[in-house]
Amino acid sequence: MTIDVVFVGLGNMGLPMAKNLARAGLSVAGFDLQTDRVGELAQCGGVDGRSLDEAVAHARFVITMLPGSKQVSALLDGDHALFSKARTSTVFIDCSTISAVHARQLGQAAKRYGVEFVDAPVSGGAHGAAAATLTFMAGASASAFEAVKPLFSKTVANGVSSSTLGFADYLRCRGKSRFELRSVPSAQPLI
Repeated sequence: MTIDVVFVGLGNMGLPMAKNLARAGLSVAGFDLQTDRVGELAQCGGVDGRSLDEAVAHARFVITMLPGSKQVSALLDGDHALFSKARTSTVFIDCSTISAVHARQLGQAAKRYGVEFVDAPVSGGAHGAAAATLTFMAGASASAFEAVKPLFSKTVANGVSSSTLGFADYLRCRGKSRFELRSVPSAQPLI
């Protein structure tokens, strides 16, 4: 059985993002330390993932929305090593706010395992997540970017992409400083 999306981190941003994907008709398996959030996703059409490792082994996309760099690194390439449990066609998308250094390290680790990694922090808050009006800033290879465009089109209103991992975090931070995203010459529209 193929799962369209494994979503890890069903907090204030992650849960509404996962719900929107499920409402769009995708099979979404959610995982969170707070099991009541997994149940809430199930009420919106989320599927029972039971085992994170098993779900990742059957997923097209794995999205993480975690507190920070340490948690994302431990999950994907550290103690839990989800990169090693995925098929080579799987695309990992990290929507957490992590450092550019960690994004580049995770991108290199993903290559070692033959999977794709997209650094995609979001802006727009919990309201934007619920309304599917988030802005994504995606740092990814051209192939990974093309793979995630249809997925992002179901959950976002705006976005830009760069081929440089870690650049997305820079854009997000600069955006908070009223930086005009359209002025970045190496960025392209996401949707």
